[in-house]
Amino acid sequence: MHGATLTSNRTPPIRCARPVGRTGCATMIARKVSGGLFVAVAVLVAAGLVSAFTGRRSAGPTDRDIGARSLPDTSTVRSQGRTPLGVASIPSRAPEQPPPSQERSISPTTMSPRPPRDYSRLVHRVGAYNVDSVAAASQAGLDLALNYAPPNPLLARSFADHGFTYVDTFIEQAIYRYVRPQRCIQSVDPCALPAQSKAALLAEVRQHLSDVDPSLVAAFYLVDDYPGNIRDLLITVRGLIDEAGLRIPTLCAFGGMLDVRQLNGKLKTGDRAFERIGVNFSPDACDAVALYPAPPAGSRDDNVDWSMARLLPARRALLSKLGWDPGREPLVGTPQTFSHPVDKHRPTPTPTDADVETSTTAFCRAGASAVIAFAWSDTYAGPKEVLENDPDMRAGLARGRRRCMAIWAARPRP
Repeated sequence: MHGATLTSNRTPPIRCARPVGRTGCATMIARKVSGGLFVAVAVLVAAGLVSAFTGRRSAGPTDRDIGARSLPDTSTVRSQGRTPLGVASIPSRAPEQPPPSQERSISPTTMSPRPPRDYSRLVHRVGAYNVDSVAAASQAGLDLALNYAPPNPLLARSFADHGFTYVDTFIEQAIYRYVRPQRCIQSVDPCALPAQSKAALLAEVRQHLSDVDPSLVAAFYLVDDYPGNIRDLLITVRGLIDEAGLRIPTLCAFGGMLDVRQLNGKLKTGDRAFERIGVNFSPDACDAVALYPAPPAGSRDDNVDWSMARLLPARRALLSKLGWDPGREPLVGTPQTFSHPVDKHRPTPTPTDADVETSTTAFCRAGASAVIAFAWSDTYAGPKEVLENDPDMRAGLARGRRRCMAIWAARPRP
């Protein structure tokens, strides 16, 4: 998520012949023949042919027809701006024509309805990254964890005993093992894996999905701030979850920088960097979206806009242009609860309890349905302040949690 903290982890429409209506077809044929008898015969024959055709289809589409519409060829649908879930892993076939009675009702948003997702273990919860001392985190009011290492059986049991759910990060870690090459990291155009590598990755993901115990999994972590364009791969991997029959949503995380007021009075933003990483958002890959803007290295606490008054509307607007629907893909907020004050390369300010409360509340007021703070603990070896050892940040998160719970109580659950 953050380079200084976890260096090991970061580093078209279906075209078919336009059906001709019964009257239109008869009239067209009638114009091409002359003579009263020939005209009448042409009209009757044409009407009969059309009637026979429509009568054959009026009994309803066949299984083959349904398959062609619900699992269209990926390349044709993507030109409409969306790729149906689960399609990328299915061999393509020539699309068939939809029945005439349904052609006009088909649109990019209704071509392939998304299977229902179960958000019950994700939303209206407050948690943190890297929760290892579960009992202490539970006492702090947390009940959701996102650990970069999938939990071992002992930790999973502790999660269950304390009412925790967790975001499974196996898929994200597996993807990163295969897209490490610089050509992918720096690619603005879609980065395609070699066939052998892609097959190996998908095999790993399928195996994990068959092994995982879904009872505690709140979401599958799919991508975390990756700068290269791997959106098509994410869509393919998302399809495997549906293929496995799991209703667990995916979570895509996008970072960036908190707004900072510079000494010259100008506001420094991370909008351009966010546009770059935002390329990996797709509603066909991401069932939920996490935002975790962090203070830039070397900034001071009093120069950072912890309220995100400008930032959150700007991030929401950009994601909306990419197809994000907050009513369909819930927002998860990640307030910053860490500090490496003496890091030679990336010294970061320590958020006060008021800063943490402000940012946590701001996320929920902006529509976030869950909060996962960064972090409860981390692997940085130098002096650090995180939720685990900083009572002020824990107090700020607790107050923000109470405010979020009040906000969520007035909203319907996603």
